[in-house]
Amino acid sequence: MAWPASCCPRTCTTTRHLGAVLSIGFAYWPQFARVTRATTLAEKNKDYVNAARIIGVPGARIALGHVLPNAWGPVLVIATIELALGHHRRGLAVLSRGRHAGHPSPRSAP
Repeated sequence: MAWPASCCPRTCTTTRHLGAVLSIGFAYWPQFARVTRATTLAEKNKDYVNAARIIGVPGARIALGHVLPNAWGPVLVIATIELALGHHRRGLAVLSRGRHAGHPSPRSAP
């Protein structure tokens, strides 16, 4: 038997936050891709990665255990900033102080 969504308010907020995260990721994926690539290339050349290569650690373990966790920081910062800006814009729009339909946001320009 499935529980109705009204019984668990956490499900609704979790779904809402997941939708916000996915929409930000979809809308700004080129920015996330550039930052991830840049941080991955920077981490790849660090001493601890070279030391792991020298002692014979497999490449997948180096990538997943050393490089990827260190590349997540900047991506999470960008996601947090974009989420905060989205909430800020929606709050201003509710107060009729934000940009209107005839005036596009500078962030929406190609």
